[in-house]
Amino acid sequence: MRSIDEQLREITVRSEEMRETRAVRRSRIIQCAAAVFCLAVLTALPALVMRVPVAQQDISWSEQFGSIVIIGPCIPYVIIGFVAFLLGISFTMLCIHVQKNKRSK
Repeated sequence: MRSIDEQLREITVRSEEMRETRAVRRSRIIQCAAAVFCLAVLTALPALVMRVPVAQQDISWSEQFGSIVIIGPCIPYVIIGFVAFLLGISFTMLCIHVQKNKRSK
């Protein structure tokens, strides 16, 4: 038969194991949810952006050469690329944060 102190130690160890298991499960769920969200945004964004009407303007090549991408019919692709870049940065930062939490425990 175990003493009360031994039983309390076992309870404490078991509760810590359960907390760690829950924390790992929670971090995996967060990572998966973030990945699904990023993929959903990247798949839905082209469909939404392509519906936006883009006004065709006559632009001479000698004037405003750098703004041809912003004014021309390429704007949906620029927006999608920018959003994909921002989602990639945010997902990477989330993964780094989760890894730091794992190492600190």
